[in-house]
Amino acid sequence: MLTQLRLRASGKADLPIELLSAANHLDLAEQLCGPQWPRWLLDTYPKGSWHVAFQGRRAQALRLLDPAHRWRGLAEVPGGAELLASWRHRATALADYGRRLRENVEGVRLKVAYSSILHLHHNRLAGIDRDGENVSYAVARGVVQTYVDRQKHLGT
Repeated sequence: MLTQLRLRASGKADLPIELLSAANHLDLAEQLCGPQWPRWLLDTYPKGSWHVAFQGRRAQALRLLDPAHRWRGLAEVPGGAELLASWRHRATALADYGRRLRENVEGVRLKVAYSSILHLHHNRLAGIDRDGENVSYAVARGVVQTYVDRQKHLGT
């Protein structure tokens, strides 16, 4: 988190905050939830009135936040490599925490635990801004839906 805040403060990571937050939601979900992360994210953040936020940012979001290409687009923007390195640094701890949650919590409580982590992360990164947070969830959801649809189409 501190690396991301430093990158933003220095101007090295000049991504719109809703895209940076959405990128973090995707990475956090993948690390915490394991292989079922796309399904969890789609079920937790259903398509609704905020979907228009994704539509307005679709091209940029899909170019930067495409999990199928392991964040290649994000790596190419200023500060992207440092951002991805900070994610790799936290990946093991998040995966371990997610595994422990799955071993000890189930059902709605597990869903709440995961979504609480995303919520608190957003607040620390972007500040308390519920509309901005909803935009970032809509962007993350739209990216995941596109990813899932592409996987179905390709038969993978």
